[in-house]
Amino acid sequence: MELFSKRYKQLGENIVESNVAVRLQKEIKYIIENGDYIERFLLLYDKNDKIFCLQDDSLKDLGMREIGYDITQNINTSSISFLGLFSDKQLFDLLELLIIFCKNDKREDFVNRIVRIFREENMPFVIHKWMLYKKDTTGLRSVLPFIKSNLLKNKLEEFYAVNNQNPNYQVMAQVGAGLLQMVFSSDKEQGDTKKYCENLCKEVALKWTDDKHVEVLADLLSTTVKNAKDLSNQIFNIRHTDQYAIPVDNPNFYKLVAWDCVAIVELAILSLPEKFISTDDPESMKNNYLSSYKLDKDTEWIILEKENTAIADIPF
Repeated sequence: MELFSKRYKQLGENIVESNVAVRLQKEIKYIIENGDYIERFLLLYDKNDKIFCLQDDSLKDLGMREIGYDITQNINTSSISFLGLFSDKQLFDLLELLIIFCKNDKREDFVNRIVRIFREENMPFVIHKWMLYKKDTTGLRSVLPFIKSNLLKNKLEEFYAVNNQNPNYQVMAQVGAGLLQMVFSSDKEQGDTKKYCENLCKEVALKWTDDKHVEVLADLLSTTVKNAKDLSNQIFNIRHTDQYAIPVDNPNFYKLVAWDCVAIVELAILSLPEKFISTDDPESMKNNYLSSYKLDKDTEWIILEKENTAIADIPF
């Protein structure tokens, strides 16, 4: 499993405000102690306190096998409390694991609880199926392995590779313009390109604003895409080299086209992960793990009730 800490290696350990981390930890504590959300083999039921907690060994094994470290090392699994060294990356890894190993009929509710916290706290994170990703300026690097279209993925990798080296803005403009064309132009099966672009812009707008502003925002996005296409089509040696293309001798024109095109592409892909990003179904991931290690998800771990010993029965 390629969980959050592997995808976002470039981020520091602390990525959300402390109050947000506390809210997420409290939500985790609730869904574990409730006992109805997480598959039983990861839980331990204490008959004395009549409450569920995490089964330390099962979670430790899961972490070591799938993310390469002991995720329980900074968690008090009995009280579901998090120690000072428990980082935000570990928190997000745990969230993704719990989403994957959630009961199928409870997963949507759990995800909605986390999404609600992100929205209320204005945090730049979105959940697609089981995967948490940033929707801000970090771009698409962290989700590149999950892009559905291999051609689109390869072109994005090419763009980022050129940018990471000594940037050649003319090459970046050529790649960026190609990316914009790929995302916002239809093939023959999808019909008219203009209509396809307008519909796609409306889908993006629906994600980020209220109903009364959707049409206006969609029109603005559609105009932005058209302007970006016009600019890349008319400047010499981006998409065309004929005599009608406009020659320019300032590399900033190419820089403008490159980042304008890619910013629009990133917005579309991160807004519509269901269209562009492919991830394994969490239920399948869970079942594959259980099958690989011959585990029964319904295995019950229980702390038995303490026997009350009468004083008279104690030998002196």
